[in-house]
Amino acid sequence: MSASEALSHPWLSMHTTRDNLPMRQSIELWGALRGFAGTSPLQKLVLTVAAFHLTPLQAGPNKELFNQIDMDRSGTISLSDLSRAIRDKNVSALNIDDAELHSVFNAVDVSRSSQINLTEFVAATLLLQPLETNV
Repeated sequence: MSASEALSHPWLSMHTTRDNLPMRQSIELWGALRGFAGTSPLQKLVLTVAAFHLTPLQAGPNKELFNQIDMDRSGTISLSDLSRAIRDKNVSALNIDDAELHSVFNAVDVSRSSQINLTEFVAATLLLQPLETNV
């Protein structure tokens, strides 16, 4: 059995949930992504380098959030994954239109791959989690 087949096995699917994010988490995530979108190219670069060099322990909460949003477990977040995670249940409270969602998604997708990879996501959400100063 391949890893992909194992991840889509019915037993595993029954024991994992992939629902939309809770309202508070959606609001915080959207704020972080919009904030990252508004940064300069140099700031994006610095955050991306910092995200790349985080230890697994430091990146853990952001990686868990990434995995929650990565609906097909491809290792990347598509525009539809992000939309579903943030907007579907929370559209009225967040009031996000398609143009703004596309703009923020494209700003976070610094590699221009039409997908947000883990490093890009961690860079964009880095300031959601306080980092320990002891390395």
